[in-house]
Amino acid sequence: MAPGCPRWSEWLDRIASGDIVGGAWSERATVPGAGNSTRFDATTVPPTVTGTKYYSTGSIYGDWISVAAKAADDSDVFVLVDAHGEGVELFDDWDGIGQRLTGSGTTVFDRSAVAGDAVFRSDERAPHQEIIYQIVLLTSLAGVALSARDEGAAAVRARVRNYPQGLAAAPRDDAIVQEAIGGVAAAAAAARSIVLNAASELDAGLAELERDAVTSPIPQPAASFENSASSGTANQLRAAAVATWEAQLVAADAALRASTELYDALGSSAVERSTGLDRHWRNARTLVSHNPRGYKGRLVGDWYINRADPSPWARQHEAHAPQN
Repeated sequence: MAPGCPRWSEWLDRIASGDIVGGAWSERATVPGAGNSTRFDATTVPPTVTGTKYYSTGSIYGDWISVAAKAADDSDVFVLVDAHGEGVELFDDWDGIGQRLTGSGTTVFDRSAVAGDAVFRSDERAPHQEIIYQIVLLTSLAGVALSARDEGAAAVRARVRNYPQGLAAAPRDDAIVQEAIGGVAAAAAAARSIVLNAASELDAGLAELERDAVTSPIPQPAASFENSASSGTANQLRAAAVATWEAQLVAADAALRASTELYDALGSSAVERSTGLDRHWRNARTLVSHNPRGYKGRLVGDWYINRADPSPWARQHEAHAPQN
């Protein structure tokens, strides 16, 4: 929710005290143009939400679940539901090749009770929320690259036998092996640096948002970066958005490269399941698949060419179900 929202401090305190909030926003599409079928009913006491979600990341570990739903007037609302409450059923059926412990499976809500203070209109969302989410994913990608570097280097140090055509008896002294790990390390450094740069740009945007909240405490519509707050704040958010999308392009390539090329420094035994080294590529590939690079590259390019709004929601295609 946006700073200045009446319930901002209360929920911030809950999270600071240790409460974990999982997400349940996405649904499996069965037809083109399918929308949000989860419904919020404000006429019941307490209000309830009914629907089925997938990609419910973190919900099986959560105290609360954030649910995207439609109100009676078809407006978008976000509600918080007790993860252990009646009518909430969590399934650990996430079957992705990576990120296997994120609990990103199915959640079913059957007239699940919603706390009376936990109903938020879409325009109460923080205007920097999308950037925050993406930086969390980027941090994970950078972590994958750094782990590939560290575990690759450790695996080289542990090797005692080199290839017959190797340049040294010990793999750790072989210049070709050293070069391979050096490339992995460079990719990891690039991912880390560009993610930190995006976070720095976001810090600047958040500082501007905080200053703006003092002078204009009423939350502004957050449908796009342009309408998120005052013009000065919007400029700060645009810089943060562009830096974050740029980081997605660089960090994605870096993590995939690092998690692949570490094998160039190792022997065939490195592909054994027991090493677990394949998890780095699987995790990187899964994270990258959340954000197809072509679309983020297009937003960045449109910004530099046309100074177009870098919000991914500013220009959405109109999806229509096929006509019979």
